[in-house]
Amino acid sequence: MPQSEANFQLAKDALISNIRTSRTTKMGIIGSYLNCERMGWKEPLGKILYQVYPNLTMKDLVNFQQKYIKGQKKTYLILGKESEMDFNALGKFGKVKKLKVEDIFGF
Repeated sequence: MPQSEANFQLAKDALISNIRTSRTTKMGIIGSYLNCERMGWKEPLGKILYQVYPNLTMKDLVNFQQKYIKGQKKTYLILGKESEMDFNALGKFGKVKKLKVEDIFGF
């Protein structure tokens, strides 16, 4: 996994800023409460993350990536005109399956 402390810090600051400036209003308040209740949280997720993010380190991120992401199978979805796709090149990444709109959206 490529690592850049500067980019990590920028991303972390952006996440903190997003939480600081976002607001839960109207029906979102009820939805947030019910979601927290369903997940067994005593406080809103935003509040929990706002407290966790400042102490998050690059090492924490690398450990998470090593534990939960590295070595896992991946699925790629590529959208575009079939006539413009190079299916031989895509086949180098694994099995290619063409889907129709109905397969994706169910109608």
